[in-house]
Amino acid sequence: AMDIGPYEYCCIVNTKTNINPSVGFSIYPNPTENELSISIADEIPKKIVLLNLSGSVALEITNCNLTTKCNLENLNTGVYIIFVHLNNEIRIAPKLSVNFCL
Repeated sequence: AMDIGPYEYCCIVNTKTNINPSVGFSIYPNPTENELSISIADEIPKKIVLLNLSGSVALEITNCNLTTKCNLENLNTGVYIIFVHLNNEIRIAPKLSVNFCL
């Protein structure tokens, strides 16, 4: 992600990629400590990206399956947003809690 400064904002006016919040996949367990499973019923993702709330990439997985296991041992305690990149769309899980007391 490119830093464009604290007071500058950019918005996408036109995109060919559809963005669907939390449609067609599941994440479990949530909250989690060390491992997360992401299951998608209809298509193998091109990649899965976890962003922290600052917008930085915390984890990127490119070796995906219909059910992908993510090792989260190196992530800091916090809340993350999951982006599942498919061929023609991006699906978003709005909140993943990592390393909280279960």
